Amino acid sequence: MKKKVVFVLLVFFFSFYCHASEAIEIPLIYKKRDSFIMIGETEVSVPQGYSCAFDGKQQKLWFHSAAGNTSTFTQINKNGETEKIITIDYGNHCAWDNGPFFVVDNIAFVCALDKKNAVIFVNLETKEFNFFDLSKYEYYPIYGFYDKRVFFYNNVDDKVRYYDCLTGEVFDAETDLQEYGFMPLVNAYVGLNKKGKIVIQKFDTGEIIETKISGIRGRTSGNVRERYYMTEKYLYFSKKDRWYSFTHGMFFARFVFGLGPVQVAHKWYRYSLETGEIEEIKTDYPFINLLGVVEE
Repeated sequence: MKKKVVFVLLVFFFSFYCHASEAIEIPLIYKKRDSFIMIGETEVSVPQGYSCAFDGKQQKLWFHSAAGNTSTFTQINKNGETEKIITIDYGNHCAWDNGPFFVVDNIAFVCALDKKNAVIFVNLETKEFNFFDLSKYEYYPIYGFYDKRVFFYNNVDDKVRYYDCLTGEVFDAETDLQEYGFMPLVNAYVGLNKKGKIVIQKFDTGEIIETKISGIRGRTSGNVRERYYMTEKYLYFSKKDRWYSFTHGMFFARFVFGLGPVQVAHKWYRYSLETGEIEEIKTDYPFINLLGVVEE
C-alpha cells in the first residue's frame, strides 16, 4: 500500500514539473503591487497619484493624473520608457484621478468631479473630449466601457448593466451567463454557463461560443480581471493553483482556521479561438489581475 502511495506521489510530482516546464512565456501586463506594473519581466514604477490602464487595441500602457480641470496622460512603451505626455484642459469640468480609468483604442475613460456619476471620454489622438452626466443613476462599480457604453455591476441583483451615453438609457446585459464580465477588445461577455464551463457571448449578435473549460466559481460578476482577458486571437483564463496554496499553507489556514487571502492563487492559460489549443503561461506571481497582454 505504501509503495502504491509513493508511486502515485512520484507520478504526480513528475507530471507537475514536466507540465510546468512546457509553459510558454508571454508578456502579461498586471499590477504586482500598488505602485508597480509588470510588462512581462519589466517592472515599471507608477508615479504617486497616477492611475494606469493598458490599451489592448493599440498595445499601449497609459498613466493618468488629474489636477483641477486638466488631465495628464503619459504613454509608456513595452520597455517601461515614456513615449509621450499629453495634457488635456477640460475647461469647466474637473477630472478625478482616483476613480476608474480605462483606455480602449486610443479613447480614454476618466471620471469627473462635476457630479456623482460624471465621466469624460478623451480621444488621445485628437485631444477632443466629451462629458457625460450619469448622476441620475445610483452609484455602482464601473468595470469598463466600449463605444460610448459604460458597463457597471449592480450587487443587489448580481447583474451587469450598461449606460448608453448616446441615448441616456440603462440596459440589462442580455445573457444567462453567471459570474461574467465584459471584454471590450472583442465586444463580448465572458462567463460561466450552468455547468460551470467558460462561455463567450457576442454583445451585438448574442452568438454563443461554448468551451469545454471549467472556470473558477464563487466570484461576483463585473470585475473579472483575475479570471479572464480576451483578444481577437485568444481567450486568457485562470485556474486555481492548488499546488501553490498547499505549499504556502493556504489550505491549512483556510480550512482549519477559516482564514486565507482575499485573492486565490491561480495559474494563467490561453485558449486559441482558431485551433482550440490550450497552453499554460509561465508566471512567477500567483495573484495576477490582468490589465492586458502584449501580443506579437
